[in-house]
Amino acid sequence: MSDHSRSPGTASVRREIGATMAALSALMFLTVLYNDISTIVGPSAGDLPWMLIGRYVVAMIAGGAIAGFALMGMFGREGVAGWVLAMSGGFGATLLAGFLGSIAGLLPDRLADGFQAADLFAVAAGGLILPLAIHDWPWLLVLLPSVISATHLRARSKRRALVTVVG
Repeated sequence: MSDHSRSPGTASVRREIGATMAALSALMFLTVLYNDISTIVGPSAGDLPWMLIGRYVVAMIAGGAIAGFALMGMFGREGVAGWVLAMSGGFGATLLAGFLGSIAGLLPDRLADGFQAADLFAVAAGGLILPLAIHDWPWLLVLLPSVISATHLRARSKRRALVTVVG
């Protein structure tokens, strides 16, 4: 069997999965942020550090895209094992996106202030974005598997089309 990892169909799947994971990562971050802001700040939203928030949203989007690209091979496989791989890949991508987003979000501060051991805790906390977001908005328990399933089905459809065309 030949390697189709550089074919246009695979690039399309990679982009879709990356974009989906980027959107989910941003959604989870914004869910946690919204809950924190609504309980801490209240109506004085003008005092929020919007540039910092924007930087973290961009960092989470980038982390989600990179995680989706990295775990793309777990989506679109046939059978029950394919579904297990897709769900594992989707949830794994959200955890990886949290770590990567946290690293990217902290990077400018770390470059300015220097690295400290406590920074490891902040990066590790980024991996907790999924359980924190689910705690803040339990509908993610329905939304996340639904989006992962749709992504898996779309990737499987594209894989089948690619095998039909190439094979």
